[in-house]
Amino acid sequence: MLRSRHRGFMLFDSLAATLVLGISIAGLLGLWGYCHKKVSDAGGDTLSGELARGELERAKAFGYSNLPLGDFDPVRMTATWSGSFVPRNASAPSTWQEGGVSTFDGHGVRVSSSDPAVRYSIQTTIVDSDVAIHRSKLKYDLGPGSRRSVEVVVRKLPHGTVTLRMGTEIVRGGV
Repeated sequence: MLRSRHRGFMLFDSLAATLVLGISIAGLLGLWGYCHKKVSDAGGDTLSGELARGELERAKAFGYSNLPLGDFDPVRMTATWSGSFVPRNASAPSTWQEGGVSTFDGHGVRVSSSDPAVRYSIQTTIVDSDVAIHRSKLKYDLGPGSRRSVEVVVRKLPHGTVTLRMGTEIVRGGV
């Protein structure tokens, strides 16, 4: 007697195919989430770069002689100033504020530090070296051979993670 062979899919075959398809789709969804996060992070990195570059260009525009002087360290023979630039508003002129930070939203717009939209902070550090020391040894002047280095640090808020450090040298007389 001949045995008849069943052709087509059995229930077990259908379940196995469904399981393989489900695992594949879950893997693809996980990969999509990972890629989406990486693209979002790249956008934040781009904004960090734009903010830092803007602050460095501002320091260059102010020029060698117009940037603030820092606190002199006689041991290291350097002076350091840290703070941020505060743009002009209706009641006060533009200035460099020692110890402060500038805060920005996720689109790069300057906002108050108390604004809930704050996403980034920027702090600028200026280091002067090879300076002319006053007799009191507590103050200094920029001499002909003095060097001014500017570093900008961008932090992602609210955690304060450093996303970018960028720096340049400011020379007497420009580039």
